[in-house]
Amino acid sequence: MSEPQSKSLFIEFEPAAALADGLSRPADVSFDTVYDGDKRNRGEGAAEIKGLVDREAFSKDSHIFVNDFVMKQPGSLTHRIPKQYKQFEEMIRLVAAFEAAHSPCFKHRKGVITIRQSHVNAGFYQIGLTDWHQDRIGPRRDERLLVDHIYVASDRDPGFFQKKPMADAYERLQQNDDKDITQAKSHTVYMFNNYAWHRTSRVWEDGVRTFVRISYESPDSNYIENCMDRNERTAPKPS
Repeated sequence: MSEPQSKSLFIEFEPAAALADGLSRPADVSFDTVYDGDKRNRGEGAAEIKGLVDREAFSKDSHIFVNDFVMKQPGSLTHRIPKQYKQFEEMIRLVAAFEAAHSPCFKHRKGVITIRQSHVNAGFYQIGLTDWHQDRIGPRRDERLLVDHIYVASDRDPGFFQKKPMADAYERLQQNDDKDITQAKSHTVYMFNNYAWHRTSRVWEDGVRTFVRISYESPDSNYIENCMDRNERTAPKPS
């Protein structure tokens, strides 16, 4: 009896291809390529994927705060999320379908979700990391891993991204020049990778802010060459 009870606590699904219809792979974001340290200085921008339809559900304050919940295991297509995350199902299913449609390494990637719903006072930030930064660079420095595919959405005071690759990106971004920076739209899903310089936004009115981050992390080295063999768009095999 314990197994059915356990399953009843979760929503399980495999990506539905139809949800990705009409959504193109980002042309300006490195996708399923081996991490290249030379690109770190120049960085990359982010791509707008799609706006969310059920904004009310996404913004419902359920006091959810979870970091790096593994919702998809490497080697599987199945996503498994607790039912208390159901209000974010639209975004999760959209992102899963987009990944499955465009990433030959999708099956071998680990899917991870972070949800932050918290009250933020005006003039403050939801998280402490307020400077320009890149995500999960560390694991890539010593290994030839693929770039992670990262998706984010927030319901208010969305974050900022660099617009495009540029020399000395971090130093340029410190100047906060509008020609180098773009702010995301609320209730809209954006995709980027480990190269993208980005930062959170200050909150301008007291209230709850909802932020969701989904990442599909690099397979380990045992799978990378197999993925790359099936995809002419990826970087060449490491020598």
